Amino acid sequence: MSLSETSPATGRKLRSVGWQGQLDQADRPEAVLVVARDYLAQVSPEEIAQLPEDCRPTRLVDADDVATYAFDLARRQSSPDSSDVLHKLAAFFADASNRLSQLLTAPDHETPR
Repeated sequence: MSLSETSPATGRKLRSVGWQGQLDQADRPEAVLVVARDYLAQVSPEEIAQLPEDCRPTRLVDADDVATYAFDLARRQSSPDSSDVLHKLAAFFADASNRLSQLLTAPDHETPR
């Protein structure tokens, strides 16, 4: 499977909402992480192989991982040999990082103690 293909179940969900819609609907940081993990699950091994080694996905545990990955992708995006896959990942993770920032700075967000 790749970024341009989806499974039937995932395809139905994406046609109705899309990745950006899923990020917009995420109402807590954990939900954004789930969407980001699902997005990465759609990236094929062939597409991952097109990425520079320092931009290949790693495990996403928390909001910091999403922000760090978004930054790493954005930094490499201006390289003349950057692939379409890198650009797609950079755009998605910039949006995911932005959504996390919105949620984490919302007045009703509680910081764990």
